[in-house]
Amino acid sequence: EDLLGLMLEAIDPETGKLLADDNVRDQVLTFLIAGHETTSGLLSFATYSLMRNPHVLAQAYAEVDRLLPGDTVPDYDTIMKLDVIPRILDETLRLWAPIPAFGKAPLEDTVIGGRYQLKKGTRVNILEGPLHTHPKAWERPEEFDIDRWLPENRAQQHPHAYKPFGNGLRACIGRQFALTEARLALALVLQKLKFSDTSDYKMDVKEALTRKPSDFKLVVRRRQEHQRTVFGAVDLRTDDTQAKAAVSGVGVNLTVAYGSSLGSCEDLARTIADRGERSGFGTTLTSLDELGDNLPTEGLLVVVAASYNGKAPDNAQRFDDRIAAGLPAGSLSNVRLA
Repeated sequence: EDLLGLMLEAIDPETGKLLADDNVRDQVLTFLIAGHETTSGLLSFATYSLMRNPHVLAQAYAEVDRLLPGDTVPDYDTIMKLDVIPRILDETLRLWAPIPAFGKAPLEDTVIGGRYQLKKGTRVNILEGPLHTHPKAWERPEEFDIDRWLPENRAQQHPHAYKPFGNGLRACIGRQFALTEARLALALVLQKLKFSDTSDYKMDVKEALTRKPSDFKLVVRRRQEHQRTVFGAVDLRTDDTQAKAAVSGVGVNLTVAYGSSLGSCEDLARTIADRGERSGFGTTLTSLDELGDNLPTEGLLVVVAASYNGKAPDNAQRFDDRIAAGLPAGSLSNVRLA
């Protein structure tokens, strides 16, 4: 008794007829395009934006850990209390609206902007990309900044500079449902999973029924209890002192290199890398052998390793051989090591 089954089998009590096949087809296309493709694209673009803005990701994790600790099952009231995640979605829709344009037509002959004469019924396509990044309407329009959606900043926006759901009587009827659905989905993903972009994905937009990132893949791991951070009743807006302290690694690279045979040091290294990423660092996790001679001269380097009866761990033996052979003079001069 799902929606498709009802459309195929339900009988109109007044006419005694089934829904026509072409009507069923049209409704399915509507649900597919408007109800699935758009939200899927929004969540994909939002995830991409979080990967490119780790300080925002840290705020989102903090909010989820505060409102949905552990395996808490969210209810509607909790979802409506979210603040950071809705602003992430709004900013994502501004920069990466899944539907790139919408059409309008004047009901009578008119002049737009005092310059452009339009006859009644002339179709006009409004492109959301230029609209949502117009420099007269947006400061730093190409920058992903969720603070532009704080209430005091939203109130200063031009009322017609942001139209991801279209405009007027023909605007998307499912707007509130879609935003609530996206809030819930993103909150649950962040509650349970940690994801990282190991391939340094470059945006490639695929346009089919809607727009979405093409071949966008992430590495996903289940979040462990020790990876959760609870901030209590902290205001998570980025102008808050405590929130700034929680993302103090913004713009700093953190390389965590480990040497481990039995897994203990690797697990500790992952914990450090996870916490660093939640704090806004651009984090790289690698074994010492993989690190090799590529010692980072920018940011921080953390080494987690143990010796086994005086011998190097399995994945640090080549690194140990390099050290034993002697590092080039000055090779550590710009390395900040812990």
